[in-house]
Amino acid sequence: MASVFTYLVFLAALSSVVGPFGVHSDASSRIVGGQPANVGEFPYLVSIQDISLGTDRHFCGGAIYSDSYILTAAHCLIDISPANIKVVAGEHDRGVSEGNEQITYVTEMISHPNFNVDTYLNDIALLKLTQKLRFNNYVKSILLPDETVTSPSCVMAGWGATIENGNPVDILQKVTLPLWDDVSCNDFLNEYCPSCIGLSICAGEHEGGKDACHADDGGPLVCTETEMIGLSSWGYGCARPNKPGVYVELMHYKAWVEAETKKRLGSGADS
Repeated sequence: MASVFTYLVFLAALSSVVGPFGVHSDASSRIVGGQPANVGEFPYLVSIQDISLGTDRHFCGGAIYSDSYILTAAHCLIDISPANIKVVAGEHDRGVSEGNEQITYVTEMISHPNFNVDTYLNDIALLKLTQKLRFNNYVKSILLPDETVTSPSCVMAGWGATIENGNPVDILQKVTLPLWDDVSCNDFLNEYCPSCIGLSICAGEHEGGKDACHADDGGPLVCTETEMIGLSSWGYGCARPNKPGVYVELMHYKAWVEAETKKRLGSGADS
């Protein structure tokens, strides 16, 4: 989950940590400890792909905010231009065309003005699409929350390997993750990103074994069918004991998202 789930430099553990203080690397996408999702189970999820090298390389996830905008992590957009991004909605099996996919491209990247590339504070961005998505059973938007969600567990989905350092998988995977309480989450954040306290959510099994990881970055953490509460941002390795995944807490950014999309009405995919 960081910088296409970047491995961090933290003491001597360069290959173990991902997120703040990190170098920007190119790792594979994955959900650890999950299971295959059903077709159409996550209609709000998109695959964000890099087309700069002539291939459609999935590098981050995203959530459909509206027919014209995708929410993702700001760190996903480091060192890439809008012209090199393809967005695939309605995706399930990346290896075949199932007839539900909608492909569009990006006309503008809008990262949070206070995004910190070193700590991943305010790790949120919008992608403005070149054309509107057509909503149906396989492509839908999802809402932002108005307040803190107290659900005991939430769901994360993405494309990738089932073990750390494994190979990507084509079929969308899902995993149920318990939310950490504020005290435990803040203790963890205080060690790696103190400025993230109060703006982030921690999720994952305390004993390890289940997590989002490389290139699941930007994908939504969802506790109900209608609202996403977080965006995958960073973590320490993948599914390690007492090392949660860290997610941007979206309730703090709802006003920013609404303001950015409102002031662009009438242009691009909005017109």
